[in-house]
Amino acid sequence: MQVDILSILLFLLAVSYLILLPGYLVILALRLHELDIIETLTVSFGVGVSVLAALSIALGLTGSIGLTFPSLVVANTAFLIILASFMYVKKRSKRHADHRQDKAPQA
Repeated sequence: MQVDILSILLFLLAVSYLILLPGYLVILALRLHELDIIETLTVSFGVGVSVLAALSIALGLTGSIGLTFPSLVVANTAFLIILASFMYVKKRSKRHADHRQDKAPQA
């Protein structure tokens, strides 16, 4: 059995997209910045596995969609978009509040 380097690269990209990226975005949303690189990878892997498990359970319960690889990728993409949008809105509202506070008249 011969293993192609392209299949290994595809596997690493799939693992990083399905597991590490959601976990890392959750870590960013929770503002855990004091972690070093090994702790960040470990925590993002653990959180990513739990997010993937929750998405798998949700897709398995619906019945009409079913748990297939394409539906898991679509659900993971939707989760990433929702989480990134939440983080953007939160950061923008904080920046807007800071900007408004800077323009307040000094007493």
